[in-house]
Amino acid sequence: MRTLTLGYAAIALQIAFGAIAVCYIHPVALMAVFLSGVPLGLFVARGRPGLIFPAIGLFSVVTLWPGLKSEIPVTGTVEPLDQTGKIPGSHWIAGHVTSEWKIATEYSHEETMRAGRPSRVYGRRRIAPLVSRTWSPQNPVETWVVAETLDSGSRLPWHPDIWNSGSGVFVRRTGFSLSGSQLLADRASKLHGLNSSSEPLILMQVISADAAQNYQLQQFATGFFVASSAWSLILLCSFLLSKILRRRP
Repeated sequence: MRTLTLGYAAIALQIAFGAIAVCYIHPVALMAVFLSGVPLGLFVARGRPGLIFPAIGLFSVVTLWPGLKSEIPVTGTVEPLDQTGKIPGSHWIAGHVTSEWKIATEYSHEETMRAGRPSRVYGRRRIAPLVSRTWSPQNPVETWVVAETLDSGSRLPWHPDIWNSGSGVFVRRTGFSLSGSQLLADRASKLHGLNSSSEPLILMQVISADAAQNYQLQQFATGFFVASSAWSLILLCSFLLSKILRRRP
């Protein structure tokens, strides 16, 4: 029971630290969390040599889940945007709210989202500049809004239809998908002849920041459930194998 509980705790820590690394530090920091699976595995499996390698493998690999599933910060402040065009930048800002800014849909661009080998289309990503009311095409674009649809039919909190909802709530994009969205912004700016910064702020319009953060927490909870089930299965197999070996003459 002790090993089972320690394993669950290690999985929760790895997912939590992985999410913090991706959302609030830098995606590259996830490598440090990945490597911490080695001492964690050694600690949890101490006294049980047969569990060392499975524990190290699971506690390391589980850190990839927040890397793949982190889309927005799960905590942080929601700051207002004013008409000055100044956007406060901080990793601890989860999003923004405004009625003075608009999505310039006339400069939008859309591409398919692909993953896997061979490359498989799993959805579409749309991007457009988020600008103040005084903005003109001659001004640089520092902020873009992303919306996505999935071919699976699942509706994301940042679905393109929300652009027409009148919601003034935007959440900050984080994780490995941030760089892909910034590259899409660069292609969109070149397509429309706009001047965009090399690393623009990427936001996603949502109905509610709380609802979007709850969705993100559900993704992490799913990862914890899958990894915990795998840990339970590993311990069960270890227990059964030890019973079989003890019965052998």
